[in-house]
Amino acid sequence: MKTNTKPPAKTPAKAPIKPSVKAPVKAPAKASGKAQADVPEKAQKKGGKVFLLTFLIVLAVLGAVWAGLFFWKQMPEEQAPTLEIDETNPNVLGQIPPAGNEADIQNSLDYAIGQTPDAVGWIQIPDTDINGLIMQADDNRYYERRNEDGNYDVYGCYFADYECALGAREDFSQNTIVYGHGNSTDDPNGKRFSQLFRFLDQDFAQKHPYVTITTQEGSYIFQIFSIFYTSTDFNYIEVNMNDRKKLSIANKALELSIYDYGVTVSEEDRLLTLSTCALAEGKENERFVVMGKLCPENFSKKESILLTKREP
Repeated sequence: MKTNTKPPAKTPAKAPIKPSVKAPVKAPAKASGKAQADVPEKAQKKGGKVFLLTFLIVLAVLGAVWAGLFFWKQMPEEQAPTLEIDETNPNVLGQIPPAGNEADIQNSLDYAIGQTPDAVGWIQIPDTDINGLIMQADDNRYYERRNEDGNYDVYGCYFADYECALGAREDFSQNTIVYGHGNSTDDPNGKRFSQLFRFLDQDFAQKHPYVTITTQEGSYIFQIFSIFYTSTDFNYIEVNMNDRKKLSIANKALELSIYDYGVTVSEEDRLLTLSTCALAEGKENERFVVMGKLCPENFSKKESILLTKREP
């Protein structure tokens, strides 16, 4: 079978190519709201200077911030004072020094509580040696002749009545009682609660109208309203009672007070009682007592008060 084929078409001869001369191409204008060519040269230079100045200012501010952070991180953190305690000594807690400020007290109290759960607070009266731990046992006999470490000491330590509760403001008992021994001569320069007898000096009492009790929950100020001698016939060491009974005890203390403090006590007040043995007039079972009431939060202390001595 024959196949029809077409003869190939002739390719026309190409015309000679002349070298072409390209027209110069303009660079496209940069998008900037206006074509670059439309911005005067002077304005371009001014804009550049403003940008450079802004950049340098930002750089300087960032540098200052970085430098401040660097030096702040290099500053040593404030640390609690270190207690120098020889823990090989059987009287570990007895080595805790008197506290100078609230930070010292909290540091010492935290350390003591870490050693024994019997450490429940800290008592402080300015210008006395009454500046130390308050202990508490399951009864009122254990710490009577034992120091903070539980070792024999004729002066014992400061200890709270076993029924008392110390903690946050609302945790305090109706009557928080702290006991402590004194010497046999009621010497105000003796050890422990012997120094409560300094309140018999009117000038001292006027300059020291407060007692501070500190727990892990906070520091609490008690305003003194009575100091007095009494026998154990007056049951001023009741801890938990109704408001009427509490007010009765406070009123009796006001009647017995050597000075008129000019402080009133209400049923809502929480009491503080500091009690020690006394040998006034050679009587047996005599006690010397300092009694105060818990001050409200943000209470402003006075540097001194004016007292009048009551007629016996």
